[in-house]
Amino acid sequence: MNDQLIRRKRPLSLQEITLAQSIIVNAADWSKVLIADGAWWLVYPHTAITCNNTIVFPRNYYQQDFSQCNLDMQAWFVHELVHVWQHQHGFPILFAGVCLAIKGGYYRARAYQYPDLSSIKSFDYLNMEQQARVIQHYFLAKNGDRRYVKWLPQYRRLLKPLLQNPHNRHLLPRHY
Repeated sequence: MNDQLIRRKRPLSLQEITLAQSIIVNAADWSKVLIADGAWWLVYPHTAITCNNTIVFPRNYYQQDFSQCNLDMQAWFVHELVHVWQHQHGFPILFAGVCLAIKGGYYRARAYQYPDLSSIKSFDYLNMEQQARVIQHYFLAKNGDRRYVKWLPQYRRLLKPLLQNPHNRHLLPRHY
């Protein structure tokens, strides 16, 4: 990552680690995670990117502590933490992101749209963005967001293997 495009870089706060652990327990080594603020993506200024253990938020969205933000910002933060989990368990997130982009997956956010929850047989059938989106929506449901709370039992069913064993590499996406 080009550090000339990064203004600030910091580790997760203790409250952010607690937030991460409230969703995906000790699924990753949160001490390795850095939050950065930068202009890496001039075409999409409202998009964050996770590069290995570094999450880069656009300057207008960077926060000193995401645990102190509103629920939607926290959910976005959780989404990016899922990519850290994927990376730390061996999934090539940058390569997979490029593959999704080449396939047009980021056009109109198609890569993020997951099937009806009842039709998803296993978490590993989802692509990397769908996995992050499912956990993002699970976080919102778990915190009482009325848009998602009615599906909380289905999220729990789908995520049960991950919540029971977050180090199971077989839960990583099967496809790029």
